[in-house]
Amino acid sequence: TIETIKAAERLMEAIDLANEETTKLTEHEASCNETGKQIPPPPKHPLLVALGNLTPSRYVLDVVKKVKSSELEESLLVLPFAYVMELLRMLDDWLKSELEIELSCRCIFFLLRIHHGQIVADRKSG
Repeated sequence: TIETIKAAERLMEAIDLANEETTKLTEHEASCNETGKQIPPPPKHPLLVALGNLTPSRYVLDVVKKVKSSELEESLLVLPFAYVMELLRMLDDWLKSELEIELSCRCIFFLLRIHHGQIVADRKSG
């Protein structure tokens, strides 16, 4: 449905934003280590600040939580494989942090059931 596609697009945008923010923070840490000085951190994305100074990963979690339960699996089904892999990494972090365990497990089980063959093949070749 159109709602499913919109939810998948919101999820991909959230993952992209999280990746950009994480890259900025990683580059900042690297430049601090290189110079040996504490450089002011780059400004956070305005959306993360507006939503209560969320971490990038927490923002993606909030986007996943806002997807209707009946549309969640279909939204995950239409995600490109690269986004699936990023989301699986985030789901792992959420579970380690004990955030939304039921939702995280539901997503992981569905994604693994659908993409198991591709994940295994990707691991063997990479």
